[in-house]
Amino acid sequence: MFEVLPILLIFLSGYIFRRFKADISDPLVDFVLYFIFPIFIIYKIHFLVFDSSIFKVIFIGFCAFTLGIFFTFVAAKIFNINKNSASMMAISVGFGNTSFLGFAFVQAYYGEDALSLAIFYDQIATMVLMSIFAPIIFAIAHKSNKVSTSHIVKAIFTFPPTVAFILAILSKLIVFPDIVVSFMSQVSLTLVPIVIFAVGMKFTIGTIKGKMRDITLTLLIKMLLLPLSLYFISVAIFDIDLAIKVSIIESAMPPMVLGTIIAIRAGLDEKLGLGSLGIGMILSFVTIPAIVYLMG
Repeated sequence: MFEVLPILLIFLSGYIFRRFKADISDPLVDFVLYFIFPIFIIYKIHFLVFDSSIFKVIFIGFCAFTLGIFFTFVAAKIFNINKNSASMMAISVGFGNTSFLGFAFVQAYYGEDALSLAIFYDQIATMVLMSIFAPIIFAIAHKSNKVSTSHIVKAIFTFPPTVAFILAILSKLIVFPDIVVSFMSQVSLTLVPIVIFAVGMKFTIGTIKGKMRDITLTLLIKMLLLPLSLYFISVAIFDIDLAIKVSIIESAMPPMVLGTIIAIRAGLDEKLGLGSLGIGMILSFVTIPAIVYLMG
């Protein structure tokens, strides 16, 4: 629990700053998305050694999405949840906050070296899968899909971190001068504190009246049932090494901000999406330490 306290304090500082001063989260997020985050990704991936751990991360990521959708489908059937809300649940469970919050927790518990694995999980198991399956989920929710496949694909593949990920893979063909490496290293150190401060400023639970049952189901699946299932599957198949631990932590993240925003734009259940987003952020400071403790 001690490792996560700095993250919680930075998060609370951002929330307090907004309450008593101003909400400057938008320019901070832009600064991160267009400058710090791309540099951070290029720096981490450039020096990453490709081995079997990468395939473990991708495998767990795909399992997380598949199991998440399955659990959501079962819950929707058992509790007779309407198609629109069930589709929002699928987006919230299928795509987590694997970058901003995910990187912060991974760094806190497993150090800087583990962030390269977290980046792969975020880009392959979250962003790529979202570009493929989010339009399908939207189409199931209602016939007149308000967000096209091309719109989502364009949004993801023009998203600065995704562009940076592609450039980072290509950058392995060249050698960076020492001054460039030093520059990227110093910039990367600012990522987590600025991101968590901005997330704290953006935190809101929103209107959750009449949605507590669906929000509870969503977060139980996303933040407890899913990572615990993946842990027991991993115990049966793999040794529980760093790659598995990072992947399970990423799978346990609360719902993804970008995914929720796109889903709301597509006409899915706004109260459910925003409620799961806000409450999930707070719960992560309890559930993630518990899962880390379980994995040892």
